[in-house]
Amino acid sequence: MRHFLGPIIRVAGRKSVGQGNTKVYQVAVEFRRGRVGFLNLQDSLNGWTTRLEVVGDAMGIVAVDDLGRVSYRLGEKRYPAEAETNGNTAYTWEPHHSLPAWGRAGYGASFSTSPLHPRGQAGRASLWDGWRNLVIGQAIIESCASGRMVEVPPG
Repeated sequence: MRHFLGPIIRVAGRKSVGQGNTKVYQVAVEFRRGRVGFLNLQDSLNGWTTRLEVVGDAMGIVAVDDLGRVSYRLGEKRYPAEAETNGNTAYTWEPHHSLPAWGRAGYGASFSTSPLHPRGQAGRASLWDGWRNLVIGQAIIESCASGRMVEVPPG
């Protein structure tokens, strides 16, 4: 989410524990410039799946499924070919490679540009990104324990 929407400044989380110590976290996230998001994290499935959706102001949607499929809906008619549609044509990209360490398909470093980086400049994950994710994770844990919104320390 940080890759698309920028620095996270506050989180408000709830945690539920189920059978076999499975956990579900629901987290409201606030970004700079008034942007908001929602995380639903769980470890109750046998294996794991991921999905990220980013919805823009002009009804555009970017969705990333299981690190391997990227879909983009423009949300409005922009091309003559869409004249007979409701403006919800989806464009999809699925790479034909896999991440050997995980044994599954994935966008890995190929899906590295974001609206936060100038056109043509890649925004790659770094050790700093990993550290920021740990800081945010700690804020989520603190919010779940206290039942209150928690400020994420600036980085």
